[in-house]
Amino acid sequence: MKHGWLLALIVPWLMAAGVYRSVSPDGTVIYSDQPIEGADLITVNPVQSVPPLKPTNELSTTPVEPEAEAPVYQYIELISPENDAVIASNSGMVTISVKASPHLMSKRGHRFVVVLNGKRLDGRFTGSTMSLNDVDRGTHTVAVEIVDQANRVLIRTTAHTFHLRRHSVLFTP
Repeated sequence: MKHGWLLALIVPWLMAAGVYRSVSPDGTVIYSDQPIEGADLITVNPVQSVPPLKPTNELSTTPVEPEAEAPVYQYIELISPENDAVIASNSGMVTISVKASPHLMSKRGHRFVVVLNGKRLDGRFTGSTMSLNDVDRGTHTVAVEIVDQANRVLIRTTAHTFHLRRHSVLFTP
């Protein structure tokens, strides 16, 4: 139906009278409020309507509790390991150092969380230097987040890639 939208516009006007449908010899469908020879009287369902909302000028009188203002950290930077660093550690120990401004607000329950290879590590770090032990050899990504008591991330460093070299027991000199 090519011109169905036109029919939708005139249907309310046509509701007052009968609607007739006919087909011309070239196949064009014709709707009319006048009976034409060979036209069929069709039933048009009432148009669904929704009453408009009534505007109100009433304001809510319920007081709104001000949210506790979240401290704003200006930046957090991953100092160590540097991006694309090669670390030689047979024990698999990696030292992570960060710098945040302002300093970590641990009295408010904030803490650092280390994200190694996309997974948060279970550690409650409150110092700016953290040690990871027994990290497997190979290439890793690391980032550090500052989270609040509800574990909401307040700020996050960009991820750094590092490569850990550990001697294999298979290659003993």
